[in-house]
Amino acid sequence: MTVWRMDVTLARVQLVDRTIAKLVPTLGGAKYCSITLLEPGVSMGLPDDARAASTALQKRWGPHAACSAYLVFGEGFLAASVRTLTAGMALVTRSPHPIKVFSDAQVCGAWVATFADCSKSEVALALNQARGAAR
Repeated sequence: MTVWRMDVTLARVQLVDRTIAKLVPTLGGAKYCSITLLEPGVSMGLPDDARAASTALQKRWGPHAACSAYLVFGEGFLAASVRTLTAGMALVTRSPHPIKVFSDAQVCGAWVATFADCSKSEVALALNQARGAAR
């Protein structure tokens, strides 16, 4: 699970990449569920190097993912715009796994749980814990 509270940078994308690189060998061939939490105020204007690294990360690790969920927190026009932009980007990536964008942790948890070996309440709890721990 990735929590973006600050703007996306190359160094932060590289940290996510290294984390996934450590995770995948431990899965024994199973796939992981990717959940990205976007806090209010995170800019969607990625620097070119961060965008390129993010695209490479998705291509490299996509075959190992069961699903990708994007949970965009916030109300109003800006949050809705971020969700729309994220959903649009998901449509053009041609991912080997399903990608979906959410505004609600419970709904996100229920969807991710269909791909994971856990309940929707366990996923929602993990989402809330990750969000709280990142503060």
